[in-house]
Formats: sequence, structure tokens, C-alpha cells
Amino acid sequence: MIKTIFSLAIAGIALTPFAEKGSAPTPLPYAGIDPIQTSSMKTGSRTEYLASAASGKSCRIVVAVLGSGDAAASADENCASVYPGLDTVARWSSAGGNTVNLITRSGTALLELGPSDGFAFEAVSPAAAQITFSEI
Repeated sequence: MIKTIFSLAIAGIALTPFAEKGSAPTPLPYAGIDPIQTSSMKTGSRTEYLASAASGKSCRIVVAVLGSGDAAASADENCASVYPGLDTVARWSSAGGNTVNLITRSGTALLELGPSDGFAFEAVSPAAAQITFSEI
């Protein structure tokens, strides 16, 4: 009996390379991660950006997602040297399409950001603002 079980096991192992390729399950891109739980975890998550000016100055901006396109934002004190008023940023708000607005504590839109090649975002308005935001 044990010989028979052993023989069947060896035969199964030997035939494994000849199994049809279509019969094996296709692995998911993120095996072991529950997509529903993962997507629900995005609310309340934090993202840090390095805001860099053409002058070479940079600072850190932290964005905490609140939901529905809005997020709380805070900037380092030295962000004023990167762009005037950038140190007063309080909100990161979806402006429609792929753009976002940086809103100051007083409620005024400081910068409009759009997607950029090689960076997460770049300032699109005002046109004179040459600032890029890369995720840290």
C-alpha cells in the first residue's frame, strides 16, 4: 500500500512539467491583498511631496486625503522661499480633470497643479510659477 502511494506521488511530480499551461490559475497582480480593504484604506492616507523651484530651493508638503477630491495640506515654514505664500497652504482640492488647486488658509487658490512627465505634478497656473511636486 505504501509503495503504491509513493509510486503515485512520484509519478505526479514527474508529470507536473507537462501540465497544460492554460490549466494553471493566473496570479493576480497583488496576490494576498484584499482589493476592497486596500481601496478603503486610501481615505485618510498621507502623501508627502517635495516642492522644488527652478531656483533649486525645495520644501516638503504633506497631503492627507479627506475624501471626495479634497485633502488637508500642510507645508514646511521654508516653503515661502520656494514660492510666496506656499507656506500658508491648507487644502489640496480637485479642480476637475487631472488638476488640483492648492488653497491657502485664507481660502484663496495659490497654485493650480497638473500632471507632469517625470514628476507627480507641476504648476500650470500661474504660468510664471515654475514649481514641480515629486512624491517622497
